[in-house]
Amino acid sequence: MSNPASFSDSYKPHIDGLRAVAVLMVLVQHWFDPTLKVGGWGVILFFVISGYLISHSIHNLRTRGLGLGAAAKVFFVRRSTRLFPAFYLLLAIWWLGPDQFRADWAWYALYASNFLLDARQFFVAFTASWSLAVEEQFYLVWFLVLMLLPVQRPGWTGALMALMVVAAVLARFGYAQAGNKFGFYLPWSNLDALAAGAALWRWQLAQRSLPDWLIRAGAVFIPLLLLVVFGGGFAPMPLWQAVVPLLIAAGAALLVWRASFGFTGVFGRLWGNRPLVYLGRISYGIYLYHTLGPTIANKVEAKWPVLAPLIKVGTYGGFATHVLVTVLLAALSFHLYELPLRRSLNRRILGKIVAG
Repeated sequence: MSNPASFSDSYKPHIDGLRAVAVLMVLVQHWFDPTLKVGGWGVILFFVISGYLISHSIHNLRTRGLGLGAAAKVFFVRRSTRLFPAFYLLLAIWWLGPDQFRADWAWYALYASNFLLDARQFFVAFTASWSLAVEEQFYLVWFLVLMLLPVQRPGWTGALMALMVVAAVLARFGYAQAGNKFGFYLPWSNLDALAAGAALWRWQLAQRSLPDWLIRAGAVFIPLLLLVVFGGGFAPMPLWQAVVPLLIAAGAALLVWRASFGFTGVFGRLWGNRPLVYLGRISYGIYLYHTLGPTIANKVEAKWPVLAPLIKVGTYGGFATHVLVTVLLAALSFHLYELPLRRSLNRRILGKIVAG
């Protein structure tokens, strides 16, 4: 049984291992466009991880006795210095690209590209930013929720998380029935995955545990059920479109729960593998910079067809090149730009807040 007493707020490398797998699923989806939409599964896993870690982060600020204003400054400064440098650098790069992007630049800059998708009803230039927008919108609201709700009374947060799950399923069902696939990118359509991660935080805060047999059963049963759903052609049905993301979120939550304590044995060596953990550490940059790959590959192939075997979208050779270049860009960005800037800004800004 997973033991709550073994939980701590220390760094959890196995969660970074999960992040690496999630971002690789997204890369596979956007390069090959397979029938089984594994990229969506990876994004759901990201949402569960975010809901879990962000809830811990907010709760830790609250238990330090910081007032709402001081806690908000610390929380949002940390989030901003972590996310903004690479994000706005990428927006500056995208500015050199399609005219459509420049026309819609403000939507991206304000983390509202998911609403842009719903307004336009077609895929926009920087579509992948929708999930970043959902997370940013969640941070803004969830911070206030956890700072103001009486979290020592689990009924309040438990009821809220259950309501979030129900709201997400109903929202997706309504959009599926209306034939609006872009409604799935809106924040309320993804609340169940974020709530699943937050529920893990709530359970650990209450010193509860999940039996290992449940984790193992979920790891086997949920993927099998999803294969039956997709293999049997049920997924396009509105009910399945509403429920399947919840099943994926449940499976992801079981993985994140186990990873928070650390996998053991073969799985421990797999998820704790140093290269995999490192990819997880820079997964944010990988997610951002991978969006440039297909566009650049198509332009280079058109100009120099001889390079097609190495860069062509949809080929294994092109994918290997894409992953290599993306990881290299993300690593350089992380070590030479993001991390130094984050440390400098945190030291200057948070130092003033603490001193004040």
